[in-house]
Amino acid sequence: MKRVCQVPAEGLSSDVWSWRKYGQKPIKGSPYPRGYYRCSTSKGCLARKQVERNRSDPDMFIVTYTGEHSHPIPTHRNSLAGSTRNKPTTSGDDKPTSSPPVSSPTTHSPATEKTDENENDTDEDNFDMVMDDDFFEGLDELVGPITGDGFPACVDFIR
Repeated sequence: MKRVCQVPAEGLSSDVWSWRKYGQKPIKGSPYPRGYYRCSTSKGCLARKQVERNRSDPDMFIVTYTGEHSHPIPTHRNSLAGSTRNKPTTSGDDKPTSSPPVSSPTTHSPATEKTDENENDTDEDNFDMVMDDDFFEGLDELVGPITGDGFPACVDFIR
């Protein structure tokens, strides 16, 4: 099943699932790239989502969910998922620790993003969904506005 939703920018973080970004591609005719995410709540989960800004309303995002989660809905979201923290020092020194100097980021092409080679990727991660670049053209009329309860309007497609 495929579900397409329109979500305001502030609603993107209200997703209860944990997602890991594994790619990004430019979209022909749009100044905004499309991000590709996989569910990281449970290893082996086949759920995926694609996120892109709406060309006609940059304050809105088009989120496309594909695949089914192979696990129950998490009871709470780990707010530190995907973040890193400095490990506490265990030495008896009371001297403040200094962070290493920040270097300028390496320039990467926006069309490519390196993924973790140690992860067992499946063929479906290779962007095997064939869609025209204007797949979402006219979606505003199909999906409709955000409903009064704050949830995005979604359309389900059965494959």
